Amino acid sequence: MFGKLFGKKGAAGQTPVGPPDLSRVTETGGAFFVPGVDDAETARARLTEARERLARPLKAAVGAPAYAALEYTHEQDSYRSAVGALDPRLNETVRAILRQDAKYRFLILTDRHGFDAGLPLIVSDREVTRAVAFKDG
Repeated sequence: MFGKLFGKKGAAGQTPVGPPDLSRVTETGGAFFVPGVDDAETARARLTEARERLARPLKAAVGAPAYAALEYTHEQDSYRSAVGALDPRLNETVRAILRQDAKYRFLILTDRHGFDAGLPLIVSDREVTRAVAFKDG
């Protein structure tokens, strides 16, 4: 009876532990950019500021690679977030997509959610179906 409610213990019923293999869903995209920032040097500096500001409240370092787009499934709905486009869940322009390796998650940043203020939209690695990294990000 309890096996039906809580699942059975043992190898067959367990979910794999540890980081998911992102190599199967990651590909390389176009050139790095941040919407609204014309100079590449300034854009990189703004991302560094955002990484440093978010590390403390998110309790882990934010990685250096930047991503151009992320496709994922959340609560059975599919989403696509891309830098420079409106995010379907936040209805704001995506300024950057970053990743926290230690926490196995991606961070979608808009002006009010992580880039200039607030906290980003968090997407678990396990939800990701496709990640497009900037080729020089």
